[in-house]
Amino acid sequence: MSPTIILLTLAFALPCTIAGKVKKPTCNDFSKNAEFKEHDAIGTWHLHGPEIGKGSKDAKCMQFSAVDEKEQKHLESNVGKYIPDMKWHAVTLKMQIPCTNNTQDRAHLYYLEKQDGVGFYKTLDMPSPTAKLEPSIFHRYPMRLKSVSEHLAMMDCHENFVFLLGKQPQAPGAKLDERLAQIVKDYWIEE
Repeated sequence: MSPTIILLTLAFALPCTIAGKVKKPTCNDFSKNAEFKEHDAIGTWHLHGPEIGKGSKDAKCMQFSAVDEKEQKHLESNVGKYIPDMKWHAVTLKMQIPCTNNTQDRAHLYYLEKQDGVGFYKTLDMPSPTAKLEPSIFHRYPMRLKSVSEHLAMMDCHENFVFLLGKQPQAPGAKLDERLAQIVKDYWIEE
């Protein structure tokens, strides 16, 4: 399952409006002039955007953590035979959605394999611990991460959806600063 499918159940998609026509952003467009340092992504992030700012009380979040060599080797020994093209030494980040698992639903866990380019990754969607392991259950999709002020922007390149994340939950009714307001203008459609 793509990270977007999971995120859609948690949040919203951000289609891009250009010259009055709806056009989804591409990974190449999204990655232009990207700035991203992995250590800046570590921690808990909360979805931001107009739906959140208009009063949503849902605390929608995800958590990024670093993957060390020991975890890379453990992961490779457990599932490596099912994913032959994975570069295990390049698995540098882990993403958990939601960030805490207070419900009976299973948290979704993704490992991010660093690719060439700033903020370029390929996800590895980890199956349930009780799932029968076979190659077809390990889904991998390209994604991009980039820093936008103190926010993190994430694009699922498989579904072409963009998400804006902040370190703190967005207060209901809070206004975004000018730069983020411009992102809203560019990526959200006014109803």
